[in-house]
Amino acid sequence: VHYGWTLSGTDGDEFDTGFRGQDDSGVLREDLAGRLLRPLARAFDWSDRPGRPAALEVRLPIGLFDLPVDRWPVAGRDPLGAQRPVTVRWAERPGPPSSGRQSEDSPRRAHERRWKGIADGPLRLYALHGEDGALRSTITLSELREADPKAVPALFCPAEGPVPEEVLLRVVSAGHGIAVWNRDAAWRYGWREFERGLRGALASVPRPDALPAALHRLRAGANARDPRASWCEDLAVLYDPAPAAEAPPEEEYLCEPL
Repeated sequence: VHYGWTLSGTDGDEFDTGFRGQDDSGVLREDLAGRLLRPLARAFDWSDRPGRPAALEVRLPIGLFDLPVDRWPVAGRDPLGAQRPVTVRWAERPGPPSSGRQSEDSPRRAHERRWKGIADGPLRLYALHGEDGALRSTITLSELREADPKAVPALFCPAEGPVPEEVLLRVVSAGHGIAVWNRDAAWRYGWREFERGLRGALASVPRPDALPAALHRLRAGANARDPRASWCEDLAVLYDPAPAAEAPPEEEYLCEPL
């Protein structure tokens, strides 16, 4: 599969910074990092301020949710996730219907309801792995829809490989705008450290909009070999607010494989 990509910038005053990058020619998954690192470096050189790095949101289809964008080094510096907040958004989330009407059971309505329920915090870990750390085999769309309104699904990568795409698809289809999972099946830290660290991170933020920055600090700590942050060294973070809930950040870049 070949992927095109677009890169655009927003800020809190003008919203659209006018910065653009695009390539519709198609890039293999394994070549995305090499093709995007230079445009991203130019964008961040232009937008970063002292002590205030621009955030990066990456819109991805489910099949690329495990793309380790936060591990990419830009301009020979630390990995992106140690430099700035890096989060994933679901590129295929349904938009408003053309008729203006939508079922109360539609994925868009589920997303709006769930974000409204979680918006004022606190965030609560919702583990989708069992007591042995193994991903549960029966994670249904119905269960995910009925989860606590403030639940943040957490998925520990099974030993046999990455978190299955069909499970991640159920999570986002149920309306969840925040979810966290680790990508590396050979991860040397166990599920207990993962769950304990994530539970502490969620408890440390009063509202969901503080979570990307909190996880950025932890990723920076893991990159600096802080043992207290080691559990998050290969963490993927879905942070996908409902459209009506979005407020423009001070500065961010949106990277979107097409």
